[in-house]
Amino acid sequence: MAEKNTLLALYQQLAQRSQLEEDLQALRTQQASQAEALKELEQKKQSEQADVDRLEGRSLKAFFYNATGKMEEKLAQERREATAARSHYESARWELAQTEGELLRVQGELERLDACQVEFDQALQAKAEALKAAGTPVGLQILRQEEELAGLSNRSKELQEAIDAGQPALDTLEEVLTSLDSAQGWGQWDLLGGGILADVFKYDALDKAQEQVARLQDQLCAFQQELADVAMKIDLSFTMDGGLRLVDSFLDNLFTDWAVLDKISNSLSQVQQTETQLEALLAGLRAQKQEADTKHQALRQAWTDLVLGAQP
Repeated sequence: MAEKNTLLALYQQLAQRSQLEEDLQALRTQQASQAEALKELEQKKQSEQADVDRLEGRSLKAFFYNATGKMEEKLAQERREATAARSHYESARWELAQTEGELLRVQGELERLDACQVEFDQALQAKAEALKAAGTPVGLQILRQEEELAGLSNRSKELQEAIDAGQPALDTLEEVLTSLDSAQGWGQWDLLGGGILADVFKYDALDKAQEQVARLQDQLCAFQQELADVAMKIDLSFTMDGGLRLVDSFLDNLFTDWAVLDKISNSLSQVQQTETQLEALLAGLRAQKQEADTKHQALRQAWTDLVLGAQP
């Protein structure tokens, strides 16, 4: 009974800790908003006081109101506005101080409860081991749930590894698209008589794209290996044909320029298709990981409830 009471007490502390973490986040948001408002009110206060100081001094404004006989009326108005600005500033400063004090209190409570998660996990696991060792139906159910939890954890881990391997390939595809788009632009300019300069920039962009494609091939290969762990297979590989470069350089005429531009256009289309495929695949992997994580969270809660409620 003492063990059960200890577990329940720790469980309640965890629930309290979860609520305190939500409170802490809300207080931090409130603190940031109040601090920003206080800064604006301080500027307002200083501005209103500056208006009073100018009227009380030897400013051109003071001379004008003295000359028109409206000094007392204007000065009284500016002093009222300065007083109101100070009042708003002090009120906001007090509210910020209250929020900061509450924030410190909540942080202190969280620090006090920091160890309860470890203690609860250890006590819960110890009880689960005892129930499994007893060979009761509840113990067998706990064992089956733990095996399922391990499977979901492994699934989530492998999916994340596949996502981590696929994202660099997607980033490189963006670079390839940028280079090919630049090459296409210079190729079109070359058709209009851009001359040697257009050729230089066109092939510089193509060389860059070729280097990026070589890197992309390695990244796609690594991605394929990670996909094998999650029982998926795709074909996302391509090469760029640079065979027309020598011909275009030596026989610079309309026909070879068109041929190179056509090659660039085909490569662009292929890269765009590959990018679309890869984006869809990564989105699917993220959805599967989210599903696995959600199932794991629900099953973990069911396991916790089962162990908590079971009689030793």
